[in-house]
Amino acid sequence: MDVRLTGAQALALRMTSLLLRPHPVARPADVAGVVEWFGAMQAQDVASGMWSLGVRLPGRTLDDVREALERREALRTWPMRGTVHLVPARDARWMLAVTGVRVLAGAAARRATLGLTEAEADRAA
Repeated sequence: MDVRLTGAQALALRMTSLLLRPHPVARPADVAGVVEWFGAMQAQDVASGMWSLGVRLPGRTLDDVREALERREALRTWPMRGTVHLVPARDARWMLAVTGVRVLAGAAARRATLGLTEAEADRAA
């Protein structure tokens, strides 16, 4: 099947999938729903993460988004790529289990480069 889209059609589909324009089916109505829609959202910078959620939740205030995060509707954690993400609370454990091995191996190599022993790292933690 050969599907051809105009630039405007491709842009409309992209903006819809990013929840940046009205969605024809069911737009997520809360922080948990938005984060689940994407699976994970980059949130290295707290303000940018809050903005990214807020722009996708029309009618919600910054306080609404903060309160949802305080209720742990989504978690801000370090599951992949060495950057902080917002992830669905129910998925954080398995994401960290799957990706944590590589991160921990990298941390051990970094400690060795810095000349830190495992005991010193444990004491610091």
